[in-house]
Amino acid sequence: MGAGLLSSLLTETAGAIIGRIAWKAIVERYAIRKVISLLRWVAESDYNVLSHKTVDEIVLSLSNQKLPVADYYAEEIKTKKVNELNN
Repeated sequence: MGAGLLSSLLTETAGAIIGRIAWKAIVERYAIRKVISLLRWVAESDYNVLSHKTVDEIVLSLSNQKLPVADYYAEEIKTKKVNELNN
């Protein structure tokens, strides 16, 4: 009887914790990371016409949409552009 009570308590606790997670934000950030990594992979392939500049523009466009994950990658791009201008 005590094991059933404990398992019920643990199940309800886990359900409450999972229910409080903002899944939309997690899925959105994961999807953006995967899209950006896929675009970079395609840009680095030898058999495509997608250039690095196009990928950078797409990332900067995502960054303008106030997406935190895209902001991280946009900062990388901006730093890279500043370094290119300084050289």
